[in-house]
Amino acid sequence: MGEVRRAIERDVLGEHKRQADFRGAQHLASLLQLVCERHSAERGKLYLIGSISEQSEMLLSIWLWPDEVVDCEIAYDGSKFEIVATRAIAAHKKALRGRALKDFQLVERVALSEQPWQTNSGQD
Repeated sequence: MGEVRRAIERDVLGEHKRQADFRGAQHLASLLQLVCERHSAERGKLYLIGSISEQSEMLLSIWLWPDEVVDCEIAYDGSKFEIVATRAIAAHKKALRGRALKDFQLVERVALSEQPWQTNSGQD
């Protein structure tokens, strides 16, 4: 049981670092600023919940704590970025299955530890 707990703690620490790296990434700075401005959000309340690499761009799903998910596109050369969709976190969570659900639960655990004053996180 102790080994499982330590493994979970390592995963959570790794996720904390991943989220901090995401929020501090220079190549994403303009995109994150746009998201913050459009949604009146603070950078400390943005959580990367998924990314898909395509030929010339990356698609990102960003959780705007606590209520929304924003899907964004950013060109690898930084020449373009845009918000392509916004949806409620409850709808996003309802669609998750398998590994995607486990990955989200880890991000959610990190978010709850960083934002302890609000714990509803869009749950029904």
